[in-house]
Amino acid sequence: MPAPRREPAPRGAGEKGSTLVLVPAAVLVLLILAALAIDSAVTFLGQRQLASACFDAANDAATLALDPRVAAGSNAGPAAIDQGVAQSVGDAAAARLNHNYMVNAHCYASVDAQGAVHMHGVADVRLVFAPALPGRRLTTHVDVQVVAAPMQR
Repeated sequence: MPAPRREPAPRGAGEKGSTLVLVPAAVLVLLILAALAIDSAVTFLGQRQLASACFDAANDAATLALDPRVAAGSNAGPAAIDQGVAQSVGDAAAARLNHNYMVNAHCYASVDAQGAVHMHGVADVRLVFAPALPGRRLTTHVDVQVVAAPMQR
């Protein structure tokens, strides 16, 4: 007598509800990736705003801090930029940057022998989602360097 033929079990009969477990895990992974993307974007935005403010300050210092003899049009030689004026312009630019997500912003000015103004900007950018994770910092550090030089006609 032939052996009785067994019917195959319906496909996926023992796997009911497995999708219910995988969907929340996938949503959690997507949320973590979105949080990382947002924190990276906030950091990049802070760095770009710091670079823009420092470059504007260097440009303003290169034009505002010119020696009056040079600004009046005499050919007294290369532009003489006052270090103190350049630093005060950098301090004013950094003060405008300290707001809700950027703290401890500073623009340090230096003037070289050719009359170019170098601005070194540093700031801390507050992260949005990373502080919710245990052991993470509240801020990340950004650092930029820019140069502006007056043009002689």
